[in-house]
Amino acid sequence: MNRLTKGLLIIILGLVCLVALPDTPVLAGDDEKGITASVTVLNLIDITVTPVNQSIAIPSGGTGTKQFYASGNYTDGTDTFPKDITSSVNWTSSNTTVATIDASGLATALAAGTTTISASLNDKTDNTTLTVTIQSSGGDDGGGGGGGGGGSSDTTSLSEYTTSEGKFVVEAVVKSADGKVWMIIPKNTVVWNRNGQRLRYLSIKEKDVYPNIPANRKLISLVYDIGPNGSTFRPPVYLVFKYSDALIPVGIKGDKLVIATVQDDRWVEIQGCTVDTVEKTIKVLIGHLSIFAVMARTAEASFEINEINITPSDINPDEPVNIGVTITNNGDMAGSKNFTLKVNDEEIQTQTVTLDGGGSLTISFTMTPGASGEYTVDVDGIQASFTVNQPESEGAVAEVTEPEEEPVEPARFDISDLSITPSEVYPTGEVTISTLVQNVGGSEGSYDVVLKINGIEEARKSVTLGPGASETLSFTATGDSAGDYNIDINGRTGKFVVNPKPPATTPAETEPESSLPSWLPLVIIFAGMIFIVAVLIVVYRVFYKSR
Repeated sequence: MNRLTKGLLIIILGLVCLVALPDTPVLAGDDEKGITASVTVLNLIDITVTPVNQSIAIPSGGTGTKQFYASGNYTDGTDTFPKDITSSVNWTSSNTTVATIDASGLATALAAGTTTISASLNDKTDNTTLTVTIQSSGGDDGGGGGGGGGGSSDTTSLSEYTTSEGKFVVEAVVKSADGKVWMIIPKNTVVWNRNGQRLRYLSIKEKDVYPNIPANRKLISLVYDIGPNGSTFRPPVYLVFKYSDALIPVGIKGDKLVIATVQDDRWVEIQGCTVDTVEKTIKVLIGHLSIFAVMARTAEASFEINEINITPSDINPDEPVNIGVTITNNGDMAGSKNFTLKVNDEEIQTQTVTLDGGGSLTISFTMTPGASGEYTVDVDGIQASFTVNQPESEGAVAEVTEPEEEPVEPARFDISDLSITPSEVYPTGEVTISTLVQNVGGSEGSYDVVLKINGIEEARKSVTLGPGASETLSFTATGDSAGDYNIDINGRTGKFVVNPKPPATTPAETEPESSLPSWLPLVIIFAGMIFIVAVLIVVYRVFYKSR
């Protein structure tokens, strides 16, 4: 075979390999999919202020509020991206004597007239009008013990704010028509109806038919039906009520307010309410929708003596003794009561104590007994005692006696700080229940702490503590089925809720992996090369011998 023949053979072999190479791409690694990501700066196209052309009526000499929102459209040059920019824009009011507006978009109406509410960011601006009128009659329309009316409502479609699975794609606030109730719904919150399907709307309606108000409770807001009833949020969202001090009964402080809901045709207080007495709001986390209202606890003042402390308890004649009395008002209402000090059944002194609901105070009585002997102190039926020693005779040798040991107060235990975490779970989900146990007595002792769920004992723990010592005990509980689970630990009560299990989601379909091994293309190539070479050798030999 000469050089020319060898060269032609090599060229032909190379061309055959190129033609025979299969049209199969080389597989990349898991992080190499042939897709190049790009980062583009978004530019603001425009701003939209909502709601448009609003009006508000305020009482003469009073004020009112209206919330405005701003949304912006951003673009990367190809697609448009909407975004809530309420807290990012610069809010202004053209007539601040009619209304002012703060950085959150909340306008405060001050006087009759019209003002332009504007929102601006970068070089983009949008505005709307706010008209303020003075109410011809009536006062604050946000209260009333009976709820009455039931005419106003606020229904909000969720279709543009949620995905097909019910997940919020924006930060949202849903408000009642009167602006006194709202829900704050964070982005990525999932909301379902009672059937475990995507919720398509929310409504807040005033309600005038509802169960009887419990004893020692008073409505200080309208009653609102927030629905659809039975809808759930994951995670829970904040429900906020705006209240008025004018509706709170005299003698009740704002911290006695609670948000209550209707369960099984009865009112139940929701644990964990937070009251802001400056902003006049009360809020609580809720995981489901139902009927809600704000109530004030109104139990009458109830005074109790917690302790009588006598110092010193052993004195000489004509030496003063101080009698301290600690008093607590266990009611919700403020009140006053006279407390009279009796010594050996003789009335010595009377003091008047005035306390807010839940308040505590220590008062002091001072007296100087002249005669020796045992003295019994009585204040409102609670007794204590002290001793006045016998005076020594002149010239007599004082008898040295060993001091008597003071009686040791037995152990006494107190349960406090009941904590239930989390307050809402799915079936079989674990809940941690903890409480603080403290020995408030004067001796070491043991104490049984019993956990009851729905009146049935579930667990028991024993603790031994020295005087003044404390220990936190924890229990773990589960609920097998949906419903309320009432917790009782030695008289301290609370509850947790087991919600229906959410519907199972269908796992996303994945593309089947290729069953062809990665080395198969190379085997095909080499097999083709061997076949072509064999054919060429045969052709060459036939051609060469024929010559």
